[in-house]
Amino acid sequence: MKLTWRKEPNETGLSRVTQGPRGAILKLDGEDAGHVAPFRVAWHTYKGWYWYAGTDDGRVPRQNTASDRRPYATIDEAKAACETYVRMCLKNAQKEAP
Repeated sequence: MKLTWRKEPNETGLSRVTQGPRGAILKLDGEDAGHVAPFRVAWHTYKGWYWYAGTDDGRVPRQNTASDRRPYATIDEAKAACETYVRMCLKNAQKEAP
C-alpha cells in the first residue's frame, strides 16, 4: 500500500480570480482516501484546516472533522492527523482480514 499527498489543482477560468487556499488529497494506491481543506467561516475568511477521509471499499470508515468546529491551525497538522487516521484504519483492516 502506498500513501501519497497531492495538492489540489488550481481553479481555472474566472473561478481562479476568487480562489481560496488549496487543500491536499491523500491517495491510497492511486485512489482518494482523504482530503484536507480550509475551514471557511465566511466569504474568503478561513480559520484553520479540517480533514475528511474514507474509502469506498470500507477499509477506511468515513470520518469528517469539519463538524468538530475545532480546526487545525496549519495544513501540516491536519495532514498528519488525517494520515494517522488512515494508517490506523488500514492496520486494523489487516488484522481483521482472514
